[in-house]
Amino acid sequence: MKYLFILFFLTSIYYSNAQKSFFHPKLSKSSTLEASRVTPFAVANNENNKAFITEHQIPIIFQNKTFIIINTEMTLLNAAEQSGKVDGIHQDLSIPEVMSDSAVVRHQADQVHAGFGGLDTAYTGKGVIVGIVDQGIDFNHPDFKNPDGSTRVLRYWDHTINGPNIPTEYGFGCVWDNVDIDAGICTSLETGTAHGSTVAGMAVSNGSANGTNIGFAPEANIIVVETDFSLSNWSLSIAEACDYIFKVADSLGMPAVVNLSLGSYYGSHDALDPASQMIDSLLDAKEGRIVVCSAGNSGDSGPYHVGADVDQDTSFVWMVPNPSPTAVGSPNTILVEFWVDTTEADFYYSFAADTPGPNHQKRGETPYHNLLAGATTAGDFIEEPILNENGDLIAYGFLYRYLERGQVAGQIAVYGPGFSPIDSSDYLFRFQTYGNGHYDLWGGSNVTSSFVHSNFETNIPDSTLFPDIAHYNMPDSLQTIVDKWNCSDKVISVGNIKNRVGHIDLNGNNYVQPGSTLVGELSYSSSMGPSRMGVMKPDIVASGDVSLGSGSFSLLNNPGYNGNIDEGGFHMRNGGTSMASPAIAGIAALYLQKCPKTTYADFKSDLIGNGDVDNFTGTIPNYAYGYGKANALQTVLAKHEPVVIDGPGGICPGGTASLSYTTNMNPLIINWSNGSNASNIVTTTPGDYQVIIEDELGCLSRSPIHPVIIYADPIVNAGSDQLICPNTEITLNASGTAVSYDWNNNVINGEAFMAEAGTYIVIGTNSSGCSATDSLEVEFLSVLPVTYNELNTSVGLNQTEFNVTAGDPLGGTYSGEGIIGTTFHPGIAGIGTHAIVYSFIDGNGCISSDTSYIEVYDDLGIENPITPNWSIYPNPFNTGIYVEINAPVHVSIIDMLGREVYFQKANESLNIELRGLGKGIYHVHLSGLESERKQSIRLVKN
Repeated sequence: MKYLFILFFLTSIYYSNAQKSFFHPKLSKSSTLEASRVTPFAVANNENNKAFITEHQIPIIFQNKTFIIINTEMTLLNAAEQSGKVDGIHQDLSIPEVMSDSAVVRHQADQVHAGFGGLDTAYTGKGVIVGIVDQGIDFNHPDFKNPDGSTRVLRYWDHTINGPNIPTEYGFGCVWDNVDIDAGICTSLETGTAHGSTVAGMAVSNGSANGTNIGFAPEANIIVVETDFSLSNWSLSIAEACDYIFKVADSLGMPAVVNLSLGSYYGSHDALDPASQMIDSLLDAKEGRIVVCSAGNSGDSGPYHVGADVDQDTSFVWMVPNPSPTAVGSPNTILVEFWVDTTEADFYYSFAADTPGPNHQKRGETPYHNLLAGATTAGDFIEEPILNENGDLIAYGFLYRYLERGQVAGQIAVYGPGFSPIDSSDYLFRFQTYGNGHYDLWGGSNVTSSFVHSNFETNIPDSTLFPDIAHYNMPDSLQTIVDKWNCSDKVISVGNIKNRVGHIDLNGNNYVQPGSTLVGELSYSSSMGPSRMGVMKPDIVASGDVSLGSGSFSLLNNPGYNGNIDEGGFHMRNGGTSMASPAIAGIAALYLQKCPKTTYADFKSDLIGNGDVDNFTGTIPNYAYGYGKANALQTVLAKHEPVVIDGPGGICPGGTASLSYTTNMNPLIINWSNGSNASNIVTTTPGDYQVIIEDELGCLSRSPIHPVIIYADPIVNAGSDQLICPNTEITLNASGTAVSYDWNNNVINGEAFMAEAGTYIVIGTNSSGCSATDSLEVEFLSVLPVTYNELNTSVGLNQTEFNVTAGDPLGGTYSGEGIIGTTFHPGIAGIGTHAIVYSFIDGNGCISSDTSYIEVYDDLGIENPITPNWSIYPNPFNTGIYVEINAPVHVSIIDMLGREVYFQKANESLNIELRGLGKGIYHVHLSGLESERKQSIRLVKN
């Protein structure tokens, strides 16, 4: 940015372009102390500048379609600008400002460190780079050392000195590595402050000093860039610090997060400046990169912003002379800066002076000028007197403007003759406008002590007393966040909530922070969003105020700081968004450890999508709390998909175990603990098994340990062999340690069945799925053959009972309908064919039987002439039978299932071929075709 610098007029200090003079305390220092030092510059991206860069072999650090960032000497660039070889030099003269256990717990990072809350393992930032761009750190602090005493700081780039190890690519500063630090030859160290050390402690402390105040990423690697606040193009050096950290991380194959607990309150607040554009480009270039910054601590500096829409009605805001000296150089002067998009700059402005209340009256004003007309990139200014009605001077109104990146920007000042105090210091001075457009003003008498502005009037009269007040543009506390990268939608901006009530200091006193802010409530000082372009800021809030971080020993060993040192003697009190930002940087490191190939956009989405909401935050998002309070656990869980191993918990003797997994992840890489990369594994080896899945974002999910042991086979006893009678039901009952028993031959354990002779095998299975077998033999006892061929196979219903034919062997019993003892009673049996069974029990108790059939027919009123029997032979038979008859008959052969397997009408005796019939018992029914005579004969095929 560009500011009118009062010393230019008072001491005529030379600068490369006299029209780029402005109120700014850096100019004299930059032009006298750093003229020959290599410094970052941004120049317009055009052929003229490219030719100069090529001619002088100046390395290009970064370029886009608008800017080229180079590092070179100011004297060389100034001479080139004077000769016309270089144009469009961007002068960034920002005024940089530097912006624990309880925090770790409040944001649930302790759960992440322990691997609790649904996570698969502990996440501590291991394998991730955390870059700390600050005032340096004291790497001698135990919290920044590994357990073996070696440093966790892999690189330390000091911008405040040149050499001995100047990085070739950048041409300034000095780079030390971990070998230099461990060898004790690194001379860079934070000594005059503890800001960088406490910030780093919040992010990465491992608690080695005394086990307390562990940071959010206690096992992360550290890269430090110690910034030089005196650099004229300071913001470009911050962008190059990010570039350096990301390049070192790339060389080590690690993802990286950069913390920026510093910034400048004044500027365009649109992230369109070269430094912001370079940082955005770095984030877009590669995954595994995140930048986090503090939102700012000017929330309690009053309403020092004015955002006004301009229309045809003249509107205004009152500016109040600052009793203390402003950057103009005198007390009772006014200094305000403005930024306007050129598309919103079609309006006219003027200065006016009003008497104070209660009777406000306009005493004088300047002519109106179009803000945009005639504006150039070189810049120009107008200084005009504000005269009263008598022509007396009240003050001078001053406006400096220049064009940059589609905006017209500059400063507004009001002062007395020769930049002296305004004589009428109780007057209110208007910045008044009409036309079409919108502007943003930033003032603030106590925003920064190194670049003092002035305030706006907020105590205004009623419109009935002062009608002009109806068109007053009321100041507000919005857009009080720091400038540049903090306004990028790609950089995480962090607000500040109170971390704790207090602590015991090294003097043994109980420190309690003054004020009424409660723990977990937004600090009054936390800056408000949005950006000038309307981007929601801050993105998130985290614990800042009353935090304890790793101190620098230059202060820890100084008794004068005991009131700021924790009772343990290793940690110092710090606060503000400077401490809130590294909390989020630490969470980002945990996130990158989980998913190293995620982008800043992934992290931002999961961070703000899982912010905690409570009575303090109210409805989110808002310009105070952003999207709520950071929740480390839920942020990491957003990228966690559980993996569970499916399969048995053991292996049966001589068997295998098949293991697979279940997850919602899309696996890119599969790593089993036995070295396999397959989706499923089959193993014969007992042990603890785990599978780790990696997806396309590098997210790793580990399954719980799945133990596989050797199971025992069950004991299975089928029982004793059995010798039984044929056609006997038996029940098989296997026993042992199995939970189920399965027999062959469709036998069900414990249920009766009709046995067949043979081997019966049972498989017993236990609760582990292991099985064993046993068997038994079933044999039949030998039985006597029994024959019963009934000779009287047909009898009338009304005929008398008769003794049935004797069976062989004798001594058996008869059964069936109509049987009483050894006699058959037709009247009892009834009409029909009746099976008569002859059974014989042998000495083993086995029963053998044979069956014949007797047909009972209705003989009422029918003569039954005596006729010789029909006969069939041979019986038993092999291939066929001969049926001997003396009258026409119907021949029907029925098997034991009642199926008719043969039928024929015959008028005379005949041979019947029966080769196709299976072995067994059949019944031949003969029915007379010309008589009522019927006869059934039992037939056996061998």
